[in-house]
Amino acid sequence: MGAVEVIEALTKPLNKLIDSVSGAIGKVYEPKHKRKMADATAYEIDRIGEALRNNSDAIITYNNGQVVETSPEFEEFVQRTKQRFGYQELLKQKNIEAVVDNAYEELEKVESVSEEPVNQDWMSRFFNCVEDIGDEDMQKLWGKVLAGEIKKPGSFSKRTLDVVKNLSSEEANAFDLIATYVLSDNSSAFLPSEKKLLDKYKVSYGTILLLSESGLIVSNGLISEGLTVSETMHSIVQYKGKALAVRRKGQGEVELSFGVYPLTQAGCELYKIIRKEPKQEYLFDFVETLLKDWEGRGIKITLHDASLNDDGKICWQEEVLKEWETAMASPIILGNVVR
Repeated sequence: MGAVEVIEALTKPLNKLIDSVSGAIGKVYEPKHKRKMADATAYEIDRIGEALRNNSDAIITYNNGQVVETSPEFEEFVQRTKQRFGYQELLKQKNIEAVVDNAYEELEKVESVSEEPVNQDWMSRFFNCVEDIGDEDMQKLWGKVLAGEIKKPGSFSKRTLDVVKNLSSEEANAFDLIATYVLSDNSSAFLPSEKKLLDKYKVSYGTILLLSESGLIVSNGLISEGLTVSETMHSIVQYKGKALAVRRKGQGEVELSFGVYPLTQAGCELYKIIRKEPKQEYLFDFVETLLKDWEGRGIKITLHDASLNDDGKICWQEEVLKEWETAMASPIILGNVVR
């Protein structure tokens, strides 16, 4: 690959961002439709102001686009209106540009993106959501959402945008906290609901309820993750670059389960863009809770390196990094009969 091709490849994610933003709001970083409306409104207000200046002793009012007579104090009202309108639009523009700047920084780290264009209705909804977001941490989160959608359109539903729009900083920080401890399989992401495990890592039930109310997690503690395993059939649980393979040591299949707080669709989509360092101690503590619950079931758990493919499916290496196992239940002997 020549120098020109290398440069084109490196700038492709950024160019797609610029094209997508321009397609949604006109000129880059400028909400074209709102600018036209602002210009039109400002022109109307200027007409009012001019009429007031030319008729300082007259009574001037404004009705259905027409300037008519009212009190002289109306000029001050017009000036306040212009100032408020301009100030609000400036803040919205500043917020939009801050989010796009954050997305730009995210995409500078990316080498390739999908050829599929971002849906323009989605882009319009996105900018409607972010124009009132002034908190810097939330702007960074929104920047990650935009970058994620640029990389792979369809990564975030419109419903997820609405959920994120209503998140407070407290709720976002709470989700950032639990993201360190979220595990997943090939179809869902979840937080183990074992109380002693969560207590050790300072995840309170109050935090779970807060995230449930915000639409990111399901707080019903009666939900279980089910596994069907045998000597030749395994189930996989993934944790930030590692995979736990669960098998049975003996013959036949066995049904296993453990309690979880599942992430909602919005929670799952948001979780994918939050980068957290894994905690090996936490993973091993999680395994110990499984071993305790599955004691006597003859279960073997092995640890492997893992990654996610483009479809989000778990790919794991055969090499065993660590293993644990539970004993088989001892047979009950009644006379000469083994049960």
